[in-house]
Amino acid sequence: MLIGILVIASVPAGAVWAQDDQGVLALRVHSIWTMTEERIQDGVVLIEDGKIQAVGKDLSIPEGAKVLDMQTSHVMPGLIDVHSHLGLVIDPWTEMDEDVFAASAHTHVLDAFDPQAKGIQQALRAGVTCALIAPGVRNPIAGQTAVVKLIPGPETQRLLKRDAGLKFSMTNETLDRNRRPTSRPGMITFMREHLDRAQQHDSDSFDLQASALRGLLEADMPVFIMANTADEVSAALDLIRDYALEARIVGARHADDLAERVAEQAIPVAYDPVINLKRDRDLKRPGQLADAGVKMAFSSLAPHTASCDLRTSAVYAVKYGLDRDLALKGLTLYAAQMLGVDQRVGSIQEGRDADLVVLGGDPLELTSPVQLVIVNGNIVFQREEK
Repeated sequence: MLIGILVIASVPAGAVWAQDDQGVLALRVHSIWTMTEERIQDGVVLIEDGKIQAVGKDLSIPEGAKVLDMQTSHVMPGLIDVHSHLGLVIDPWTEMDEDVFAASAHTHVLDAFDPQAKGIQQALRAGVTCALIAPGVRNPIAGQTAVVKLIPGPETQRLLKRDAGLKFSMTNETLDRNRRPTSRPGMITFMREHLDRAQQHDSDSFDLQASALRGLLEADMPVFIMANTADEVSAALDLIRDYALEARIVGARHADDLAERVAEQAIPVAYDPVINLKRDRDLKRPGQLADAGVKMAFSSLAPHTASCDLRTSAVYAVKYGLDRDLALKGLTLYAAQMLGVDQRVGSIQEGRDADLVVLGGDPLELTSPVQLVIVNGNIVFQREEK
């Protein structure tokens, strides 16, 4: 490798460093949390063309590279929110749900997404670089989700996965006296009727609902099922089993009561915002679920909680028993795997997108400030030093 005169760079607070215009960027830090290997102490991450080119302890840095010397800092992959309603155009509280049709599998939440919406910059400043944007919980069959990077600009730069999966809801919020379903038994029957019709659907006939649901039955896409109570989780597991669905359970507040079943069916969980939990018994649930062998990631359900509190949820879960390594992976690698984008994001490896967050200390210490956020190799946020 070439070794030459290095440029020690200091990016002004709030500035955006466009990697495409600047060549190679090198981060020299105290710790690199790769999420796939052991933590690297006193290492370097090399970034070029929006990708991670190399990561290691004794890397040679190319001549002319822009170097950020942050030798007391820690770098980890950008945080991933596995279930959010962030960025919906009009108002998340009114835009999350289709009010007329209880089954709206053919609708796409991306059609209501605004990358400039309130809350996105706040999430980005907290190190959340990527999120699953999903419909709400009032429709049993709610619509299609998407995985996006939380940056402005062309869709080609921020859209990771347009058809990331369908959203279902097993919660009581789906019940409505003005339309089906009006009861919990009716809700389960409603879902099964639509899935049965999709099984019999002839691709030559026009049926938007059946066509969208057919993708679930053929395992072309996963289903994200909102289920919190033990009976909701049990009903979700039955549906997943009976229709051989590739599924993720969202919320899962009492899923630990059925942890063995969830683990046996190998269903990943997008856990409810831990920051909302108050009782010790509830705060211990994420750790107990993980101890049973369930793969878990964290969600904000924004605007129910702010995406910027995602790391706080992981910190709380660790304090009440969740393994530290599993918590960090739940914010990054496991989240990426759950969303089917782990070949792009979620770890610091050669060839992955350069979506990184640099912190002033241990990632699971709330006193560790976010100093720098990089997306697609560009610095999109830098903390202003006081």
